[in-house]
Amino acid sequence: MHLIDVENLYAAHHEAQYEAWFAQLYREVVGVGPCDLLTVAADRSHALEIDAVFPGAQKLWGHGSDGADRQLLGAIDWPALARGCTTLVIASGDGCFVDAAYRARVLDIRVVVVSRAESLSGYLASYADAVIEFPDFDPTVPPQFVTAA
Repeated sequence: MHLIDVENLYAAHHEAQYEAWFAQLYREVVGVGPCDLLTVAADRSHALEIDAVFPGAQKLWGHGSDGADRQLLGAIDWPALARGCTTLVIASGDGCFVDAAYRARVLDIRVVVVSRAESLSGYLASYADAVIEFPDFDPTVPPQFVTAA
């Protein structure tokens, strides 16, 4: 299961094209399997773009400071995760996810944190089995993606 705090990873850029680049970059950097469950949270002002670039994902709309975080934390179905999830990907560096990381570890679920280096909570990182650094890029310049041969 992937919990994706869109605005945390893309540093609150609001250019419409950025969401499409972000989704492609996320899939390349993190890896998303065909059976992975994605839960994506952002401010409602991004709804149209997020719907388009994360088809099939559960979308949640946050309001105010830490609204997306609260939505993601509230969406975790712990009994379902305990029955069939081997990895929880927390795509945010926010420290508010520490309890979720701890609980996943107690349930013997691998925890992967995806974050930009400058926004990663050290405390959250200490509960992760792996940390993936999400790269920054300029939303006005198309990124160079690696494509499989």
